[in-house]
Amino acid sequence: MGIRNVISTAVAAVGTAALVMLAVTAPANAAPSPAPPVAVAPVPPPTDVPGCERGCSVAFDRQLPDDVRFVGLNTPPDGGPGPSVLVYLIGGEVHDVLASPEPAAVMDAACGYAGDAQRCSVSYEVGAHSSKVRTMLLTGDRGIEITDHVGGDAPDAYVTDLDGNGRGDATVRMSTFDPAYAGAPQYWETYVELDGAFVHTGCGPLETERSAPPVAPLTGACPHP
Repeated sequence: MGIRNVISTAVAAVGTAALVMLAVTAPANAAPSPAPPVAVAPVPPPTDVPGCERGCSVAFDRQLPDDVRFVGLNTPPDGGPGPSVLVYLIGGEVHDVLASPEPAAVMDAACGYAGDAQRCSVSYEVGAHSSKVRTMLLTGDRGIEITDHVGGDAPDAYVTDLDGNGRGDATVRMSTFDPAYAGAPQYWETYVELDGAFVHTGCGPLETERSAPPVAPLTGACPHP
């Protein structure tokens, strides 16, 4: 008998003995075990999603109301961010797939109700000196629709809900490029999503050290146009 079969037989024996012991020692009036958690529909294997034939990694996986799931996948990099793929599932079935318009690594998503539909803000790392946030609507009849986007000068981009309406907004990191990108002061800039568009609110102060991203809309003047 091979070593694998010996181990399997031993494990099975221990498991059986443990079950017998529990059955004998458990009190008759013992409370019933809690029901197991409801299983969530599995994400389709990345290789089954168009654009992920060579395999993809999962950047985020959002379970949304009405049996909707929104997943961000990154393709293998080839010396930089590769095209990323967004997958919109309804009832565990792929409803729509959207590839990024440019090579960009998808990072995060924040979603909330917009009427009866879900609106999501999605952040991307476009390169070492660039980022982007897109806002998009998920609908059963039209799939994933991008309605606006904003960009930043650094790979930092966040989709936190800044104004408390339950949907993701946009926070990006900007640079003065003075005298050059390396070592130049940077600052935060915020936008709130309103009716499918990003509305600029303002900027934070110039910084030579990176600070935490803001948790509310900024209203200061922007140091650099």
